Amino acid sequence: MTTIANAANQSGFTPTAEQYARRYPDVPMEVILKEDLLRLGLTITPAGLAAARDKRQQAYYLFSYNISDHKDMGEDLSTGAPEDILFRGGPYGLRRTSVRVVLNEASPYALDVVDGETVISQNGVVVADAIYPDKPVYYGRSLRRRPPV
Repeated sequence: MTTIANAANQSGFTPTAEQYARRYPDVPMEVILKEDLLRLGLTITPAGLAAARDKRQQAYYLFSYNISDHKDMGEDLSTGAPEDILFRGGPYGLRRTSVRVVLNEASPYALDVVDGETVISQNGVVVADAIYPDKPVYYGRSLRRRPPV
């Protein structure tokens, strides 16, 4: 079971995952954080986006789960955002969990790089370490008589 640590910062803010884990101790904190990330999305800082370079990127543009519209996000974020991330560890010792990236420029969650490590934060409070899955080896390869994958 995940340990409920107090990740509150100087302002006294307590992350949502911690609040709900205290209220619903039978629900794994990984589930709470994943559902909140899917519900509210996240924004990606320039450092977080640079860390995602050469990793698996969002490949859909006609149909998207993103809350923010691609035209509102800027070219770098629109074309360079990761498809999904893995989160783990952080102040709660979270188990490794995969979640689809839903972009929302107004989200309280951010994917950023802090002290050289990629993290997920909520209102500036780190809630988990983040990992970008590698790009599959077939990305960029051409299929016989077809355009590149």
